[in-house]
Amino acid sequence: MLLNPTNIASYLIVLLPLSLITGPFFSDLSVVIIDLIFFYFIIKNKQYKIFNNNLFKFLLLFNIYISIRSIFTDDIFLSLKSSLPYFRFLILIFAINYFLNKNKNLINHFSKSIIVIIIILCLDALFQYIFGFNTLGFKIDNPDKLNGFFGDEAVLGSYLIRLFPLFIASYFIVF
Repeated sequence: MLLNPTNIASYLIVLLPLSLITGPFFSDLSVVIIDLIFFYFIIKNKQYKIFNNNLFKFLLLFNIYISIRSIFTDDIFLSLKSSLPYFRFLILIFAINYFLNKNKNLINHFSKSIIVIIIILCLDALFQYIFGFNTLGFKIDNPDKLNGFFGDEAVLGSYLIRLFPLFIASYFIVF
């Protein structure tokens, strides 16, 4: 396969659930690269009408609203630091839709990656529950929570429950 911008964006979309496990750096980097490639195609092909819909306008207004609300807090810098970057997720929604329409196999690859990642995480969590450490050697800090591949952060359950709707949808798409 050639490494053209569309393929790079497709690879990053497929690997997005995996990049969320590694921490914020790779997942945020992936989102920004996908957004930049999306903007490249929008500007190159002059497809500005993609942004002329009610969903985009509503989400943009919501982003502006939370950014303005951040100005009226005690710690403006900290609040704006967390609210302004949400714009990249607004663009990510439309970028994923754009690349899904360009590459019909992308949804199958994305679905399979989610299924594989969830199965691996669940098997690793089961291993960690039985033996007290996971396959990477991370020990359980709190016996009430498994941390899996997330190291010292006990966010495995949160990650799985947030990915579960995508898992269900992926199951029906693939099978």
